[in-house]
Amino acid sequence: MNDALKALVSDSRKDSLDNHNEWQNDLFNTIFEAKLSQTEIGMVFRSIEGVAKGDLETDWKAYLGVASDAGDDHHQKSTQSKILLELVLDSDPKLFHSPDRIAYAQVRVAEHLEVLEIGSGQFRLTLNKLFFDAYGKPPATQALEDTLKVLEAKALFQGDELPVYVRLAEHNGKIYLDRGDDERGVVEIDEKGWRILRESPVMFRRPKGLEPLPEPKKGGDLNRLFDFVNVEDKERVLLLAFLVACLNPKGPYPLLILIAEMGSGKSTQTRIIKSLVDPNLAPLRSAPRDERDLLIAAVNSRVLAYDNLSYVSPSLSDALCRLSTGGGYATRALYSNSEETIIEAMRPVILTGINDLATRSDLIDRAVFLHLPRLKEGMNKTERELLQSFEKARPFILGCLLDAVSVGLRKLPETKVENLPRMADFATWATACETGLGLESGTILKAYRENRALANETALAESPLSVVIQKFAEAYQTKSWQGTASELLSALERIATDIQRTSKAWPKAANVLSNKLRGLAPNLRNTGLEIEMSRTSNGSRISVKKTVTIVTSSPGEEKSCPEQENLDDSFDDGLFNSDYLEISSSSEKTGLGHHSDDGVGDDDLIQDISKARREQRVSLREEEKVLT
Repeated sequence: MNDALKALVSDSRKDSLDNHNEWQNDLFNTIFEAKLSQTEIGMVFRSIEGVAKGDLETDWKAYLGVASDAGDDHHQKSTQSKILLELVLDSDPKLFHSPDRIAYAQVRVAEHLEVLEIGSGQFRLTLNKLFFDAYGKPPATQALEDTLKVLEAKALFQGDELPVYVRLAEHNGKIYLDRGDDERGVVEIDEKGWRILRESPVMFRRPKGLEPLPEPKKGGDLNRLFDFVNVEDKERVLLLAFLVACLNPKGPYPLLILIAEMGSGKSTQTRIIKSLVDPNLAPLRSAPRDERDLLIAAVNSRVLAYDNLSYVSPSLSDALCRLSTGGGYATRALYSNSEETIIEAMRPVILTGINDLATRSDLIDRAVFLHLPRLKEGMNKTERELLQSFEKARPFILGCLLDAVSVGLRKLPETKVENLPRMADFATWATACETGLGLESGTILKAYRENRALANETALAESPLSVVIQKFAEAYQTKSWQGTASELLSALERIATDIQRTSKAWPKAANVLSNKLRGLAPNLRNTGLEIEMSRTSNGSRISVKKTVTIVTSSPGEEKSCPEQENLDDSFDDGLFNSDYLEISSSSEKTGLGHHSDDGVGDDDLIQDISKARREQRVSLREEEKVLT
């Protein structure tokens, strides 16, 4: 029996106690701290004499929270809450909150520190374990809830405000990569290189499903990656650019869209790409149901991968654009009528599919497209064999990527890119990392621009409206047309084929035409066709104007416009309102543009317009005869 217990036992033998409850609480706390056995506790109770003796065993059970006939339920719970709170605070946790006012605790588990959200299931289990290890049983539910409320209040009102990250962070000009291993190690990257730290200087949380990265190793060959990812040679640099972008804590980030037919192994290769930066227990997912699900996944992952999509809806396309360049989602807070909960994230995303998934111009502008060739017969390996080989090479490939990121940090301040594309930050960062990837200066930017141009052509070719309006503008290359949406729709329907007019993508009304043209305008502008919309005192007007010669998909070749002997510039067929005809600023003869496989060629278009003009001339002559 220690000195403190002896003193308490001695006090019990006095004729009276000034405060019996305080004495008894001190006695029980001292017994807890001494971690006495049941036999030793019995010896202490038997040594108690006088008025303090009472029914100590019953009170002891109530103190532990064990139900008894004479126990006070409220007293049991409040006592357990006090004990549990003391156990937590004795472990010296760091209580703090994030900028969005979420309470966290950094606690020591075994030999490492973990960052847990107070109130999360993982933190509850930690508290249960603390109490169980001390007393062989979990705390009462109400005692646990009371303890959580106290800790949350301390974190929110007394703790520091600190940012919390998942997998990747930037701090004091350095990048930190959470390896996700049991030792809680992180990789620190700066302009001098990279190294592994035992403890992180920033707060990383680990959501469910986060898997560990291997310990990176130096001296590898980055080309080993293409033993496992079957990308076309000219597009390899774009995959490397995407990977170094994933290791940049600052966005915006491009979407990586993998297009491949069946048998190309796109799912396995996507799993490999994601595992280099952000391995997860469920690496590939189906399309999210809505933007809320997309952003919840984003705040719990570094890289999102959605596999085998057949279609990207307009709403999902818009949500992916916001996630690429940074956006938020606001919804009503749980059990609240007016308070909002805001989810905000900016993340790299991988999409895979058989078809061209991105057809809307805003998504195309944010995407990098890779085409995976079909695996030749005899080249197929089992997924197990491929992944086993990859696991041996993965530490070295990761080390090479970290080397490139270090070079990027060193060269970024001096990196200047002329004629920046839409994803300017991505292009600049990838260019800064170029030499670290073993590439010549300008390689990534050239490949990226070619990739975007090809995607733009694909998007236009798949839109019947874009095909028809290009033909419409090219046939009248020296003029710019202006008129209402209804007039333009009538003119386009005269040129369109039956297949184009009956397509689901064809606008059936003037307002639908205006909306579709707004979406296509950036793509058409890249072909030298300017679409402008304005409001005047006479109503809304659309302007269609050819500005430059269109370059075909074959580099260096242009289509020249043949002589159009049957076209009469003075002719007005009622669809081309002469009041809105203006001479284009370009006097250059321009080509008839891209050829489509819709069955209507350039010569057919000219013949159709010539035929219409001849028919109207005949009609005018017949009217003159009647008048005379």
